[in-house]
Amino acid sequence: MRVTAHNRGPNAADLHILPTVWFRNRWSWGYEKTRGPVPKPVARQVAAGALQLNEPKYGQRWLLFEPGPGGVPEILFTENETNAAKLYGGGWQPHCKDAINDAVVNGRRDAVKSIPQGTKAAAHYKVTIPAGGEVVFQMRLTDKQDAPTSGRLFDRV
Repeated sequence: MRVTAHNRGPNAADLHILPTVWFRNRWSWGYEKTRGPVPKPVARQVAAGALQLNEPKYGQRWLLFEPGPGGVPEILFTENETNAAKLYGGGWQPHCKDAINDAVVNGRRDAVKSIPQGTKAAAHYKVTIPAGGEVVFQMRLTDKQDAPTSGRLFDRV
């Protein structure tokens, strides 16, 4: 995937790009009629800008993030779980599906997980785009850990 962000304004602008991956939450439902308990999938960081995705039904994949103009993105992790406290009242709760927003927008670093794994993750690219400029971000979802995220082979795909 290639994402191009344009700044059409007259001034430089800060931008946060958050390409996000998450697993559909089936594990919280309990049992499937034919298969029994639903195993919980996991996304884990295996290198800078690289996620290994393990999902029992679909197997192993990798999500690879090319360094952007600001360098290798930080990967933020949480769980794809409903924020029951926000929906039904009560106190703040970390590691729920809106934790990445809480970390980036509200500065709550304790909202995201300190361990680099979860059922939801986002690459956090932070850049300043000059007036009239643009920046390009590239990432790849693949079944090959060493697939290119740039260059002729990436462009050919």
